[in-house]
Amino acid sequence: MPVAGYDEKRQARIDRLNKAAEKRRSEADQKMASADAMFDAIPFGQPVMNRRDANYRQRARDKMDKAMELGKEARDLERRARAAENNKAIFSDDPAAGELLEEKLARLKKRREVMKSANVYVRKGDRAGLAELGYSERLIDQLFTPPWENGPIGYPSYMFSNLGATIRGIEKRLAEIEKHADDVTSEVMVGDVCIRDDVDENRIQVFYPSRPSDATITAFKRAGFHFSHANCCWQRLRKDGVFQYAQRLVKSMEEVSPFGETPRSAETEP
Repeated sequence: MPVAGYDEKRQARIDRLNKAAEKRRSEADQKMASADAMFDAIPFGQPVMNRRDANYRQRARDKMDKAMELGKEARDLERRARAAENNKAIFSDDPAAGELLEEKLARLKKRREVMKSANVYVRKGDRAGLAELGYSERLIDQLFTPPWENGPIGYPSYMFSNLGATIRGIEKRLAEIEKHADDVTSEVMVGDVCIRDDVDENRIQVFYPSRPSDATITAFKRAGFHFSHANCCWQRLRKDGVFQYAQRLVKSMEEVSPFGETPRSAETEP
């Protein structure tokens, strides 16, 4: 089932981050233990005896610095794993994105209507009406308490503006999903480079038969492409015009000067 595949890929990313964090943590512990053992071998208070002793102490300090660096990397990977696990955002490559966005849109529109009704009751001073809407006494008190002296009561206008902007953003995403609902995966060859518009992956992918030049790598990074070790290609999210742009970029890189400069035609992207 497509959704299961998406969930498996999401969990695989979390697992990779946790595994990488565990590896960094283990390496950091080993480096720190080695540094501690080296420092323990130096008699307390003993001054530097000679160059060999100075080099020995420097190696111990280098190991300690490396342990600190690895520890920082481990903490960063752990943070990213937790963020990925707790992320409730709806991503476009989720096969259920349309359904989830529809549900979110309905919730937000309902919230907006409730807020409008609440403001009507606030203007009337009708606390009973607010209670019928499901507001607790604490929330009712907050609605009748102005944010500053002589300020407005009820929901302020900026909350409606922010909510409206969120609703319009979701409606735009839904229109985009509907627009591409019948898209199918396609690919073209530019020389020996395969460029694929992968609908299932929701990525524009560029497959080189071998490692491209440094200039090509730089150009792809500038264009928003990232190398996927899982798919062994350069890729970025699908977007109108990116498939054609990737083809132009690959063609332009065939004309790179001997000095490895990126041609100007490769600088313009959709």
